[in-house]
Amino acid sequence: MLEQIRAKIVEMLRAIPDIGIVHERERYFSDLDKIRAAYTWQPTTAGSPKQVRGWFLRRVKMNPEHLGNFKYDLENTWEITGYVGWNEELNSEIVFDGLIEEIFQTFKKPIPLNLLGLTAFGIELVDSSTVNFTGVVCHRATLQLVTKHKS
Repeated sequence: MLEQIRAKIVEMLRAIPDIGIVHERERYFSDLDKIRAAYTWQPTTAGSPKQVRGWFLRRVKMNPEHLGNFKYDLENTWEITGYVGWNEELNSEIVFDGLIEEIFQTFKKPIPLNLLGLTAFGIELVDSSTVNFTGVVCHRATLQLVTKHKS
């Protein structure tokens, strides 16, 4: 079930226009160029330069609630982390905030994720800052999404 939940969240993120690259897990390589390539996105607008614009998903918390008779409600907290390369001419911070808003709109209220007994309970922006990611100045955001299902 955990793999299905992860896959559904990634599918919903990938459906957001211009979200960039969405990974089902954090990608890591010892070579910075390979990491940068894993998070580099090519906009669909003709002539637009490639840009760091990538996201990954990580489960950061599991809270089981015992219901008796070997049954549980499992509450999982998922962390969605995203990077967008800084570009003053393209107002990248405004673009990044727009992407965060689109993610919020996608997960803003309890919605069924089309899996038996699975519900997502909104999303929260935990942190937004500027970082050096793979040698590129980037906007970074961390959001948290809580899902609940029976086990």
